[in-house]
Amino acid sequence: MSDCVYYVAYGSNLNIAQMDERCPGAQPVCTAKLEDYELVFRNSRTNCFLSVDPKQGSSVDVVVRKITREDEEELDRREGYPRCYQKKDQEVVLTGEGEGETMTGVMYYLPQDRQMGPCSEKYLNRVLAGYEHFGFDPAPLYEAYDRACAAV
Repeated sequence: MSDCVYYVAYGSNLNIAQMDERCPGAQPVCTAKLEDYELVFRNSRTNCFLSVDPKQGSSVDVVVRKITREDEEELDRREGYPRCYQKKDQEVVLTGEGEGETMTGVMYYLPQDRQMGPCSEKYLNRVLAGYEHFGFDPAPLYEAYDRACAAV
């Protein structure tokens, strides 16, 4: 068993400062697309947070990070796995260097039976800082937020 795993981040864990605090050794490996998924805000136990739902023809910008097993355990704790977020191995399509190639990493997501709703401004700003850092278009994030607001 390898001491390192790949982690697929799409929400607040795109934020460099947050990930440096949570998993100081985690290194961004590449950017990628999660094909046939869209961003959604879903209710957890304490707030609404980003998740992804299957949607044919859509995609979500992600960052793949190399993390240790200890980092994965820390993320399990922070993401409330398995009470809140679930996780699975997920294939993504690389962008930038290696464009079009695929790789697989562990990804956290909220179950689809969780109610949609808007997140806090603080959380949204944390995600936006990550989007800015990696040069991602924030339009899909704002669209997800608008859908969440309309759902309540």
